[in-house]
Amino acid sequence: MNIVLNSFLKSIVAIAVVIAASIGSTYIIDPFAVFIPQHQFEFQLSDVTNDVNISYIDIIEYGSYKQDKKVVLYIEVATQINLTTTYQLFIVAKTPNNDVSHIYNNEVNGGTEKNYQSEVAINGSRLEVSFSMDRFISNSYMVGIEVRALAFASKDTTPSARDNPLKTSFLGLF
Repeated sequence: MNIVLNSFLKSIVAIAVVIAASIGSTYIIDPFAVFIPQHQFEFQLSDVTNDVNISYIDIIEYGSYKQDKKVVLYIEVATQINLTTTYQLFIVAKTPNNDVSHIYNNEVNGGTEKNYQSEVAINGSRLEVSFSMDRFISNSYMVGIEVRALAFASKDTTPSARDNPLKTSFLGLF
């Protein structure tokens, strides 16, 4: 019986050594380093309808998704996208210590994105901007989006995503 117990304990010790080696000394120095930050690309959000009196700035839906090496941001308004209106699609990102927000303002006017030369697609009431993931500041991870439509003295603004928490996963696995 002692031989079986001894073998079992050796197996447990060996497994513990392998796990400790895979985590590395980083865990001993900073236990939270094993939680790897993750981008949050997938959003589909609604906005209050009829909250402004100009239908081409009345945001009804907005969101984002990943496509290849780009983040596609979109905004949908109550009627047609108006080329003389300014549409702003913001990416909110945070650093791993979760204390600094970076805002990427994709500003579209006249069918052209002004700040990052991102691709713009307009289809009726929907506007899409393809933001290259290469534009993210090193160690900056997407946590949310905000959008705004501006025309004359009217605007429609969605809720802020700047307080969204940074998503992490244990060793990047789960």
